[in-house]
Amino acid sequence: MASMTTETLPSGRRSYSVRWREPTGRQRNKRFRTYSLARAHKSKVENQIDEGRYVVPTENTDIVADVVTRYIETHQTARATTKQTWRFQAPHIVTRIGKLKVGPMRRGDVEAWRDQMVAEGVPVSAMWNAWRLLKQALNAEVAAERLPKNFAKDVKFARPGERERPAMTWDDIVRISAEAERIGSYQDGLIVRFLGATGVRFGELAALRVRDVGGVVNVTKGVVVVDGLAVVGPTKTGKSRKTPLSAGMADEVRSYVSSTGKTADDVLFDADGKYLIGKAWRERVFYPASIAAGVTFDGKCPHVHDLRHAATSLWLEAGTAPHKVQRWLGHSSATMTDVYAHVYDVNDADIDKLDAAFGPSRPALKAV
Repeated sequence: MASMTTETLPSGRRSYSVRWREPTGRQRNKRFRTYSLARAHKSKVENQIDEGRYVVPTENTDIVADVVTRYIETHQTARATTKQTWRFQAPHIVTRIGKLKVGPMRRGDVEAWRDQMVAEGVPVSAMWNAWRLLKQALNAEVAAERLPKNFAKDVKFARPGERERPAMTWDDIVRISAEAERIGSYQDGLIVRFLGATGVRFGELAALRVRDVGGVVNVTKGVVVVDGLAVVGPTKTGKSRKTPLSAGMADEVRSYVSSTGKTADDVLFDADGKYLIGKAWRERVFYPASIAAGVTFDGKCPHVHDLRHAATSLWLEAGTAPHKVQRWLGHSSATMTDVYAHVYDVNDADIDKLDAAFGPSRPALKAV
């Protein structure tokens, strides 16, 4: 029969171990974080042995490359773009330890892999992401009971540092938008100001339809690129939200829509009738416009995502409560639940604050 013991780890956390003897006579041991999981496993093993259903685990002979590939291709909830990112990260694993068998794999193998990447000068962020992918793939093997333990979990990897980038001012945004309009079109300039005033992600902007924008912006979908094709799907967090729009910007959007003859169901911003692609727009408009406007950080062009950061700073400077800003940006938090979502809805007072912070975005629209 199986037995269960409790152990207090150096960290002070308790660990629960289940020990049992297989029909072959071999003794097995498995550790759990919680008492309930350990007790459930103990009962499961005892019932299987009593009923003759116990199957002796065999050592996993799969190689790392196959395990990682299986994890990526069979993951049930990962978005297509997430899987695409994993495929870009996988070569750091496959080309170095892809032929290792996961069964006899130990912590030293993972540490040797890490040290090899360090010696080869692989960027810290790339190593971190590859390690996370390996951990997730091995966790799936443990969950499927094809592997007794994930030896990658306890290996230390350097965490990528946060980039310190100064927030753009509204004056910076207006200058970039003027250059974007000169380099591209009126729409390009409006896009720069819209991103800086609303904090929406570029993919969310690309999916907006005319009906989604009024006194507030209804963010419900996003455009992502999968295998070179623009695909409309849910937002990054999978949730819809409302983001405020200053009165001046709302008037400008209405004038733009009126001048272009777009209907409520039309995409608000497009590229010759097709969805905007972030990479193409950045290289064609945003980077050249930033350089021409003289808005650079240490000689480097700002990121389009910096417009989102700028909106955040402007909202906070306008006196908006941080929890409202978090809600408008679509950030999740363990301390804030949807139970309180109604508290963070956009109201007239918020719009008034934004009008004072952003001001008129540009002169009245000329004929397009």
